[in-house]
Amino acid sequence: AGRALAGGTVALVGTQTIGCPMTAALDQWVTDVVQPAALARFGQPVTEVKSMGSYSCRSMNNQGVRISEHGFGNAIDIGGFVLLDGREITFVRDWTRGGERDKAFLREVQAGACGIFTTVLAPGSDSFHYNHMHIDLAAHGAA
Repeated sequence: AGRALAGGTVALVGTQTIGCPMTAALDQWVTDVVQPAALARFGQPVTEVKSMGSYSCRSMNNQGVRISEHGFGNAIDIGGFVLLDGREITFVRDWTRGGERDKAFLREVQAGACGIFTTVLAPGSDSFHYNHMHIDLAAHGAA
């Protein structure tokens, strides 16, 4: 199943079950952060966001602690991006081993996500996020 973002110009590929606020935030991030970064770094837009999953009724990191934001349709895991020319930029490969432009692009989209989402976990956050970026809209600290 797929979904379109940025006015239908960017495919969101993977199994997506996310709520309306998350969809709106994701669309804002792609339009305001991802596309400008791709155009600036590569001279071409992103045409596809590679999701590694969204809705899953499970505990955080499957550790049995508390229900993950994935259990509320409030989170998504991004594995990478596909550019117009078909080139893929992935967190697992390019976060540490990519070329300078690839690394700079991933760090820029990750930093930009911090202004939109309440949680952004990228490679280096912990052992569970080595191959993707987790973003969510959790109400952290709320009663």
